[in-house]
Amino acid sequence: MRAPKYTGIYEVLKNEITGGKFQYGRSFPGDSELALRFNVARETLRRALDMLEKEHFIARSQGRRTRICFRGVPDEKRLLLVHPADAIGGTYERIAADAGMISVPLNDFRNLSPQKMDEWLSDNGISGIVLCGNHFYSSETVFDSLNQLKVPTVLMLAAESDFRFNRFSGIRLDLRGYWEAALGWLYRHGYRRVATCAVPDMCKIRDIPVCEYPAVLRKKGLSDDPHLMFNEQCLRNHSFLNNPEPYYEEIAAEVTRMLNLPEPPDAFLCFNDHWAPPVYQAVAAAGKKIPEDCGVMGFLSGLQELALEPALTTVHLDFYTVLLKAKELLLNPPAKRQIIPADISLCKKGSIRSREPG
Repeated sequence: MRAPKYTGIYEVLKNEITGGKFQYGRSFPGDSELALRFNVARETLRRALDMLEKEHFIARSQGRRTRICFRGVPDEKRLLLVHPADAIGGTYERIAADAGMISVPLNDFRNLSPQKMDEWLSDNGISGIVLCGNHFYSSETVFDSLNQLKVPTVLMLAAESDFRFNRFSGIRLDLRGYWEAALGWLYRHGYRRVATCAVPDMCKIRDIPVCEYPAVLRKKGLSDDPHLMFNEQCLRNHSFLNNPEPYYEEIAAEVTRMLNLPEPPDAFLCFNDHWAPPVYQAVAAAGKKIPEDCGVMGFLSGLQELALEPALTTVHLDFYTVLLKAKELLLNPPAKRQIIPADISLCKKGSIRSREPG
C-alpha cells in the first residue's frame, strides 16, 4: 500500500531539521512556501506539520510563525544557560549541550533591554533560565530584567551575596570555604610552607579579603611568610585569571623566585587547575621533582583533566552535575526558596603525598 504524501513530507522535513538545515529557535518556512515546494494542498502539508509538532521538532502558536524546536525538546522544558565568558575550553557550552539546553554568554544577554530580552526568550521558546556566575553588583541589569519578566530562573554557582538581590533559588558556590578546606588538607598531609599561586581579585583571594589572609594561614597552621604570596603585578590583566596561558612565563617566574628563597615552599596551591602547568615547568627547570621536593595542588577543576605528570591533585567541582541540579530546581520548583551548596570533592593524584612536617 502506498504511503500517504504527508508522511513523506514529514520525513523530509524531520531529516532537514535534525541535519541542521534550520537553526533552532528561528522561523520555519511558511505553509504557502512549503505547499508550493512539495506541490501539495495545504491540508496535506498541515498533516505533516502536525506530526512534526507532536514530536516537538517544531512549535506553532497563533499569531507567530512556526519555529524550530531544540533537539525535539518540548516548549515547556526548553531551558537556557546564561554563563560568564567561558575562557576554559568551552566548558559551559558543552555541559549545556549535554543537558539538552541552549546556552548564551552573560554579556550578550545582559545587554538586552527587558523588551528585547522578552522577545528573544519568546522567539527561542525559552521557559526557564539557569543564570551562572557570582559576585554580581546590586545594580546588575539582568536581575532587574528577569524580575520584571517573571521568567522562572535559578542561580548556579552564585556567591552568598548574589542571593540578596533577587528572589531566585539556586546553587551556592562557597569559594572561601573550599579554599580553606584545601589549605587544611595540605596541613594534614604535612605541608607547612604553602605558596599561594593566586593574585587578588577584587582585593580578595578566593573570597578571603587580602587583609585577613595571613590570619587564615596561621589558623590553618601554615606559614604566613609574605614571600610565599604571588606578586600582584605578575599578571598584567587580572581579567584572565581563568585562562593564564598567555601569562605562563610570568607565573613560572614567580614560582622560580619562590623556589630560590632561603626557605622555599613545600607546596603550591593554584588559583585553579590551569595555573598548574607553568608551576610544573618552573619546578622542573629548577631541577626539582613533584611531589618529592614540593607538592602542587589545583583548585576547581573543570570537565577535562590536564595532561600533567604526575597527575594533578585538585579540589574537584563537577560542573555538569551542578547544572543538572539547577535544571531540576527549574523543572520542579520548591514551594519555598531553596539555596543548595555546590558539592566538591578532593581528587587525590600523584602531585601531592603525605610527608613528615619540617
